[in-house]
Amino acid sequence: MVAARKNRTAVVGVIQAVRDQGPDLVELDVAVQSTAPVEGQPDLLTAHQPADRPWTVRARRSELPPGDLVGWRVTGEATLAGPDVVRLVTTEPAPLLSPPES
Repeated sequence: MVAARKNRTAVVGVIQAVRDQGPDLVELDVAVQSTAPVEGQPDLLTAHQPADRPWTVRARRSELPPGDLVGWRVTGEATLAGPDVVRLVTTEPAPLLSPPES
């Protein structure tokens, strides 16, 4: 087994879909609007994720706002946690999730 390399990418996007994957795990389809490197961490996502379709990002449901998150804007950091596994960083710094404007 290969250990995951520490990495972080700043991500801004809009959640397009939420799928339950377990008792406290969800997959978010995020239409990414921008990415940027995080100081001191390699960016393993920007060049290796599709630019023309949403990214599938995993997160703990208990660390996200309650209710339907479709349309919410997410500003935070993501990490490549394993082969084809992108995880939303929900610890420091916590992501900012904003509901859609009415």
